[in-house]
Formats: sequence, structure tokens, C-alpha cells
Amino acid sequence: MEARNKNVATIAAARIWMVMPSGRTLSQLVNESVASAYKQAGYEVVTEPGAADATSMKVHIVEFWSWFTPGFFSVDVSSKSLLRIETPGGGKC
Repeated sequence: MEARNKNVATIAAARIWMVMPSGRTLSQLVNESVASAYKQAGYEVVTEPGAADATSMKVHIVEFWSWFTPGFFSVDVSSKSLLRIETPGGGKC
């Protein structure tokens, strides 16, 4: 037996917007997270196109899920994402 809520997509979308800071997009947040990960790995991240000795990359959001887990005294917010990172000549990471 399977039961489904007809408004699942609406509820899921509402949850994402409640988690997102006002005026921010998922793409902006993922961009910042990927840049931060590269910096933590020791890379210098630049935003100017054509910077010397820099390799450009494209980050595709393949899948993104976000959900709340209510507790007695707190609410946990969790997310799961699948990203595809492409570099010219380097293929996919």
C-alpha cells in the first residue's frame, strides 16, 4: 500500500525557500560552497574570466534535496546534493 500527498512538490519547494536566505538562489549558494571547498583544498579561486594560469569550470546541479527533521528542542535542516563539475579539456570530475 502506498499513500501520497498531492501537494508534495509544493511542500518540498516551500521548504527550500524557507531554508534559503532572502534574495539568494541555490546556484549562488552552490557556487560559494564549491569555491570554499577548492580553497580548503589549497587552490586559489578567482572570479575574473581569463585570469592567468586559471582553469575555468562549470558546476551543474544534478540533484538537490533539503528537508527538516523536527526534534523536541530543535529542528535540524539537512540537504543532499549531486553536482557535476566540468573543466575544459579535463572532462568531468
